[in-house]
Amino acid sequence: MPKVALYNQNGSTNGEIELNASVFGIEPNESVVFDAILMQKSFLTSRNSQSKKTRSEVRGGGRKP
Repeated sequence: MPKVALYNQNGSTNGEIELNASVFGIEPNESVVFDAILMQKSFLTSRNSQSKKTRSEVRGGGRKP
């Protein structure tokens, strides 16, 4: 199993932990990682793309005609 150093808040080494080999011991699939990054980036940019009307662009003032 792969071992990783464990650090505390000060940045000094506190020990080592063993990672699960079935999760961290495999070769990553580059196309899946690329697709996940693209999906995350598209989500972050799409939520800011909607335009909202300002006060001067809204039709009607709510006053009784």
